[in-house]
Amino acid sequence: GTNRRNSAYCVCKLEIKFVWYELSQDLLDKQIELLERKYGGVKARHAALTIQRAFRHYTMVKKFASITAMAKAEKRMSRRVQHQQHQAELEMMQQQQQGHLAEEGQLYED
Repeated sequence: GTNRRNSAYCVCKLEIKFVWYELSQDLLDKQIELLERKYGGVKARHAALTIQRAFRHYTMVKKFASITAMAKAEKRMSRRVQHQQHQAELEMMQQQQQGHLAEEGQLYED
Protein backbone atom coordinates (compact mmCIF):
# COMPACT_ATOMS: atom_id res chain seq x y z
CA GLY A 1 0.00 0.00 0.00
CA THR A 2 1.25 3.39 1.10
CA ASN A 3 4.69 2.22 2.23
CA ARG A 4 5.36 0.49 -1.08
CA ARG A 5 4.19 3.55 -3.00
CA ASN A 6 6.45 5.83 -0.93
CA SER A 7 9.48 3.64 -1.49
CA ALA A 8 8.74 3.57 -5.22
CA TYR A 9 8.42 7.36 -5.14
CA CYS A 10 11.80 7.63 -3.39
CA VAL A 11 13.38 5.36 -5.98
CA CYS A 12 11.87 7.52 -8.71
CA LYS A 13 13.18 10.68 -7.06
CA LEU A 14 16.65 9.17 -6.80
CA GLU A 15 16.47 7.94 -10.37
CA ILE A 16 15.46 11.37 -11.61
CA LYS A 17 18.26 12.97 -9.63
CA PHE A 18 20.87 10.73 -11.26
CA VAL A 19 19.34 10.74 -14.72
CA TRP A 20 18.61 14.45 -14.96
CA TYR A 21 21.21 16.13 -12.80
CA GLU A 22 21.34 19.43 -14.73
CA LEU A 23 17.98 20.52 -13.31
CA SER A 24 17.42 20.97 -9.60
CA GLN A 25 15.23 18.46 -7.83
CA ASP A 26 12.69 21.19 -7.00
CA LEU A 27 12.27 22.04 -10.68
CA LEU A 28 11.88 18.38 -11.57
CA ASP A 29 9.30 17.80 -8.84
CA LYS A 30 7.35 20.86 -9.96
CA GLN A 31 7.50 19.76 -13.60
CA ILE A 32 6.24 16.28 -12.74
CA GLU A 33 3.57 17.71 -10.43
CA LEU A 34 2.26 19.88 -13.28
CA LEU A 35 2.19 16.91 -15.64
CA GLU A 36 0.40 14.82 -13.02
CA ARG A 37 -2.19 17.55 -12.54
CA LYS A 38 -2.69 17.91 -16.27
CA TYR A 39 -2.81 14.23 -17.28
CA GLY A 40 -3.43 12.26 -14.09
CA GLY A 41 -1.12 10.66 -11.53
CA VAL A 42 0.73 7.40 -12.13
CA LYS A 43 0.60 7.42 -15.93
CA ALA A 44 1.91 10.98 -16.07
CA ARG A 45 4.72 10.19 -13.63
CA HIS A 46 5.71 7.17 -15.69
CA ALA A 47 5.50 9.19 -18.93
CA ALA A 48 7.52 12.07 -17.46
CA LEU A 49 10.24 9.70 -16.28
CA THR A 50 10.33 7.97 -19.66
CA ILE A 51 10.56 11.27 -21.51
CA GLN A 52 13.24 12.62 -19.19
CA ARG A 53 15.27 9.42 -19.49
CA ALA A 54 15.01 9.45 -23.27
CA PHE A 55 15.93 13.13 -23.51
CA ARG A 56 18.86 12.68 -21.12
CA HIS A 57 20.11 9.73 -23.16
CA TYR A 58 19.73 11.75 -26.38
CA THR A 59 21.68 14.73 -25.00
CA MET A 60 24.43 12.46 -23.64
CA VAL A 61 24.78 10.73 -27.01
CA LYS A 62 24.97 14.12 -28.78
CA LYS A 63 27.56 15.44 -26.31
CA PHE A 64 29.61 12.27 -26.63
CA ALA A 65 29.51 12.53 -30.43
CA SER A 66 30.70 16.14 -30.33
CA ILE A 67 33.47 15.31 -27.84
CA THR A 68 34.73 12.39 -29.95
CA ALA A 69 34.55 14.52 -33.10
CA MET A 70 36.67 17.19 -31.42
CA ALA A 71 39.14 14.58 -30.21
CA LYS A 72 39.44 13.11 -33.71
CA ALA A 73 39.98 16.57 -35.21
CA GLU A 74 42.62 17.32 -32.58
CA LYS A 75 44.33 14.00 -33.32
CA ARG A 76 44.40 14.84 -37.04
CA MET A 77 45.81 18.29 -36.26
CA SER A 78 48.52 16.91 -33.98
CA ARG A 79 49.46 14.34 -36.63
CA ARG A 80 49.71 17.11 -39.22
CA VAL A 81 51.86 19.23 -36.89
CA GLN A 82 54.10 16.26 -36.08
CA HIS A 83 54.49 15.56 -39.80
CA GLN A 84 55.40 19.20 -40.47
CA GLN A 85 57.91 19.19 -37.61
CA HIS A 86 59.45 15.97 -38.94
CA GLN A 87 59.73 17.47 -42.43
CA ALA A 88 61.35 20.62 -41.02
CA GLU A 89 63.85 18.51 -39.06
CA LEU A 90 64.73 16.51 -42.16
CA GLU A 91 65.24 19.69 -44.20
CA MET A 92 67.46 21.17 -41.48
CA MET A 93 69.55 18.00 -41.34
CA GLN A 94 69.94 18.05 -45.13
CA GLN A 95 70.98 21.70 -45.07
CA GLN A 96 73.48 21.04 -42.28
CA GLN A 97 74.96 18.10 -44.20
CA GLN A 98 75.28 20.22 -47.35
CA GLY A 99 76.88 22.98 -45.28
CA HIS A 100 79.46 20.60 -43.83
CA LEU A 101 80.26 19.19 -47.24
CA ALA A 102 80.71 22.68 -48.65
CA GLU A 103 83.00 23.67 -45.77
CA GLU A 104 85.17 20.64 -46.36
CA GLY A 105 85.46 21.55 -50.02
CA GLN A 106 84.02 18.27 -51.18
CA LEU A 107 81.30 19.95 -53.23
CA TYR A 108 83.77 22.18 -55.08
CA GLU A 109 86.10 20.79 -57.68
CA ASP A 110 89.56 22.29 -57.83
